[in-house]
Amino acid sequence: MCWDGDGEEIKKYCRSKEFDKHDLLMQCAVAAYPELSEQIYLSIIDKNQTYDRQNKNKYIPLSRGDFYGYQRKCLWIFMDMLRMGVNL
Repeated sequence: MCWDGDGEEIKKYCRSKEFDKHDLLMQCAVAAYPELSEQIYLSIIDKNQTYDRQNKNKYIPLSRGDFYGYQRKCLWIFMDMLRMGVNL
């Protein structure tokens, strides 16, 4: 699996039918920002669950840039866990 810096390859993997590490990804979202873990998780696994769309349904107390910063943090933690061989 390739890590390209901006997370597009890992997001593509997370959105694929082969992806089976949902529990691990959710734990990484909790580690990145517990209060918004569900929104971060959804924004990674579903390309239609963008910050703007989710913010219309439920207020997100962060700017768009900060939200995607926490998404990147989640992906970084996720990749780090995969490198360490953590498997939930």
